[in-house]
Amino acid sequence: MPADSTRQNEAVILVHGLWMTSLVMQPLARQLKRCGYRPVVFTYRSLRKTIHANAHALRQIVQRQPEARVH
Repeated sequence: MPADSTRQNEAVILVHGLWMTSLVMQPLARQLKRCGYRPVVFTYRSLRKTIHANAHALRQIVQRQPEARVH
């Protein structure tokens, strides 16, 4: 799928699952970039930190994105 100029102001936050690492999100991140989005791979310690701590970190990442739209 070719890049779409309407997506240039859109970021996509990618969140891996429990027991995974951010590496599993890299193929999807590459595809989203080819489609015109700006992927942001959020990495977190799913077993070492509490769900509340990880949610707080994710919220901070989302709030720091300069794009008009964040998915």
